Amino acid sequence: RKVLISRLSALTCLDGLPVEVLERRCAEAWATGGREAELAERAIVREEARQRSNRDRAALRRTLAEGRARRAARERFGEGGPSLEGAYVPVVLKEEDQGIAPMLP
Repeated sequence: RKVLISRLSALTCLDGLPVEVLERRCAEAWATGGREAELAERAIVREEARQRSNRDRAALRRTLAEGRARRAARERFGEGGPSLEGAYVPVVLKEEDQGIAPMLP
């Protein structure tokens, strides 16, 4: 399976199963550098997934913090107060969110 996947770049399905991106990356690494290269590629893929997950969690925390700030502003000014849609609302991260602050834009 690795040989076919690494040699046929247009192959999308083999043995009734789709050829996933991870499988293709690992098969191509295996074809060029053997088992060690395949293991290294798997480690790279795991690290990319971890970074993506951290970035997504940071974005969710920021969204939740913005929602808390908007809700606090609504409670402070009341429903008849100024509209907050599209307005800049400063975000104060809670203590457990401080670790993600360097990752936020």
